[in-house]
Amino acid sequence: MKVPPGWNLITVSSVKGYFGPRELHRILDGIIKSLKGDPDRAVIIACPEYLALHNGFDAFLRFLNTIRDHVILTNAKVYVVTDPLAWEPRQWALLKKLEL
Repeated sequence: MKVPPGWNLITVSSVKGYFGPRELHRILDGIIKSLKGDPDRAVIIACPEYLALHNGFDAFLRFLNTIRDHVILTNAKVYVVTDPLAWEPRQWALLKKLEL
């Protein structure tokens, strides 16, 4: 996948050579390094349902919360691209609480 100049693509897939969907710590490390390198960079998390499915909702929520903490510290931006209907009402309410 081609991305615009200055963007850093972290691809998550069960295919060898990519970040595995159960490797939240590696994905998180890649995001944090990216934010430290360029605080003006935005983080876009597409299809978060995939990560929640493989890790459980609670682990995924902790993952997002940690990203949120780093975004606040670096004054960066994070966008989560999802469909509210993909989540249970309780899960969606918890995800909405992470909004800044």
